[in-house]
Amino acid sequence: MASLLILAGVLMTGMPVVAAPPAGPDECMVIGEEVDTVKGTKLYMEAVSAWRQGLRQKALDQYEAALLADRGVLSRPDEGMAIALLERYRERVGAASPTVALLCRQGFFENIISGNLESAIVEYRKAASIASSEASKRAAGSEADRLQAQLEYLRTWQAEYRRTVALQRRRQDAEIAFQGRVEAVDDRIIQLEDERAELEERLAYLRRQESEGREELMTSIRRASRYRRAQYYPGRENQPDVPATSYAGPAVGPLPSPPPGAPGPLPTTTTTSPTPTPTAPTYQMPTEGSNLSLFYRNRNESLQNESTLYNIRAEITGVERRIEEIDKLIEKTRKERDELFNPPPAKKPAAVAPGPTPIRE
Repeated sequence: MASLLILAGVLMTGMPVVAAPPAGPDECMVIGEEVDTVKGTKLYMEAVSAWRQGLRQKALDQYEAALLADRGVLSRPDEGMAIALLERYRERVGAASPTVALLCRQGFFENIISGNLESAIVEYRKAASIASSEASKRAAGSEADRLQAQLEYLRTWQAEYRRTVALQRRRQDAEIAFQGRVEAVDDRIIQLEDERAELEERLAYLRRQESEGREELMTSIRRASRYRRAQYYPGRENQPDVPATSYAGPAVGPLPSPPPGAPGPLPTTTTTSPTPTPTAPTYQMPTEGSNLSLFYRNRNESLQNESTLYNIRAEITGVERRIEEIDKLIEKTRKERDELFNPPPAKKPAAVAPGPTPIRE
């Protein structure tokens, strides 16, 4: 059966040709479109049955005959018979001196089974070069030219497809990079806004602390002042009322002798050995609960409150400055984001003034 070639069509004008009588070794067969679907289906079913029974050669012969009768058989599951048939023809062509019919059959199967147009064109060119009949030469050459045209179109399409894919990939990469820049800017804005919100909360807390600290400071100052005045003017509540015009001034102890600024007595000289310098008198703490002790306590408290208030105000100043910096950064970052979507126009290069024209002698 492999030696009997059924001429189905010569695609010189793009139209299938009706099958011809069995062809000889020198005749080139070019398979047309669907010719006999009933016969092709019958042979296909027989080929599948033989293939499943392990009858490899019979299955391939039947499958080849089915393809010759109806190329539409290729649309059905072949269970591996198509590749096996192609490998068998490759072995036949390489093992013996191929005939025109064998080369044309090999070119046909390379085309429709593997889609290897390059190999199919080579086989048809070989067939055309060794064909003795003019009809076979024309058939093989015409099929080679037709497949060559398809191959050129396919290469052009593939090149255009690769260019389109590369362009789409560059656009996608550019879009991904652009989205990455936008997300980075948005993240910076979010971080700055979050930091600003935290600073606003901290600033509100510090201002409450400042108000409370100022109140505590004034309270401690007033208490210290009250106890200080009480220490200078003790017992005023137990003294009789004295008219303001006869007020003798604050109560003081005995004046020092000699008075401040007056020269003191001259030191007397002695011939005895010098005595060591007397130590300073021991300081006595004021009585607990006295006006002086209360003044000391409240004065120390007011100093502590003043230091605390100073630190709070210093931190408030720092927080306010940082909020101002963040506001400027947010404004700058938002402007940067807007420029991503609306880039400024490119600046034109500055015109270069022409130099002096050289004087030719």
